[in-house]
Amino acid sequence: MVFGRRSFLQVRKSVWVTALILFFFVGGNLYGQATGRLLGTVSDTSGAVIPGAAVTVVSEDTGASRVAKTGQHSASGV
Repeated sequence: MVFGRRSFLQVRKSVWVTALILFFFVGGNLYGQATGRLLGTVSDTSGAVIPGAAVTVVSEDTGASRVAKTGQHSASGV
């Protein structure tokens, strides 16, 4: 099938419009699922902070895990 110049430009425009729609409506949702942050403080039963404690976070969906150590003041960010 041979396209004329006018129909080629219409197809090209349709492709760009579709790409923009996908980028704006789908792209944001994909980005939101890829990142996250968890902050907290590790303390014992008396309320004292525990510096240098290992914190493990496990995803219930994928089983993936990340390990972080608390800092001097027992604050941790994963």
